[in-house]
Amino acid sequence: MGSLAPGHAADFVLADLQRYGVDVCHAVQQPAGHLPVSIVIASASRGTRTILHAGGAASGSRTIVLYDT
Repeated sequence: MGSLAPGHAADFVLADLQRYGVDVCHAVQQPAGHLPVSIVIASASRGTRTILHAGGAASGSRTIVLYDT
């Protein structure tokens, strides 16, 4: 269970879910806030992945966290 904050990231998430036929009519959209975002960069040749995570303003930090696995 989750909810979405307003903005382009939430718009992208909803549009992508709808593109795959997911019914989003019950998705909760908050009137304010920031959506945390993670991006995964995968390297098939090296067998690694790098995850960039920005927690949004609610996390109290504007830092992007880098995870290498």
